[in-house]
Amino acid sequence: MFFADAQFWTVRWRFMLDNRQAGLLTDVLDSARSIRTYLDGVNREAFLNDAEKQDAVLRRFEIVDEAASRLAPETQARFPAPPFRAMRGMRNIIAHD
Repeated sequence: MFFADAQFWTVRWRFMLDNRQAGLLTDVLDSARSIRTYLDGVNREAFLNDAEKQDAVLRRFEIVDEAASRLAPETQARFPAPPFRAMRGMRNIIAHD
């Protein structure tokens, strides 16, 4: 998973990218971490019965979608592991399915 060396990558972003691009990557990473935390130990039934948790996860997917959509192609090319294309539009899939 591309989060494995997140601290290393966060530090590396600061040297490789302008502030805007580094900020967008940080938004993606922070939101992914938050989603993981929100869902830790939560089964499907509990999630489906918790509107607040659903709202929190959906909001984080919106942030991921927005940040991934604004990343420059050059930035995406520098970091091939994260599935940026899959990230873009994920909120639409969730909202419309």
